[in-house]
Amino acid sequence: MQLSNGFMSYIIDIEKITDVNNFWSYIYELLNDRRINKVGYGLKSDCDIINKHINSYSDYKVEKFSIFNVTDLDQICKKKIDYKGGLKGLCSYFNFDICKYEQVGNWNLRPLRGSQIHYGVVDAFICVLL
Repeated sequence: MQLSNGFMSYIIDIEKITDVNNFWSYIYELLNDRRINKVGYGLKSDCDIINKHINSYSDYKVEKFSIFNVTDLDQICKKKIDYKGGLKGLCSYFNFDICKYEQVGNWNLRPLRGSQIHYGVVDAFICVLL
């Protein structure tokens, strides 16, 4: 899981979390905090994964997890501008060049490679930048 606030980016290896109940409870509270604006790209699949984990590991049991105050760049930008190729294509439209090579890397192997960590940081930060 990667998060960025525009000043710092965080890579959280959810496979290494030992106190999963408190972690997913915190993530649930964070993402449901209406005071915090969230931005990302193609967030539906992320919400599905988070929903699965929250229902599996926390005291919260929710039928359908939703994030409040969220901007999904995929949904907004496809309606307003013509670009192709997902987040990389959107970045190219705005003259940013990002490498998505690690998107298809093996994320099950530990420790994560430096290039995977770099990818995660850029992937989270670029959404805030855009």
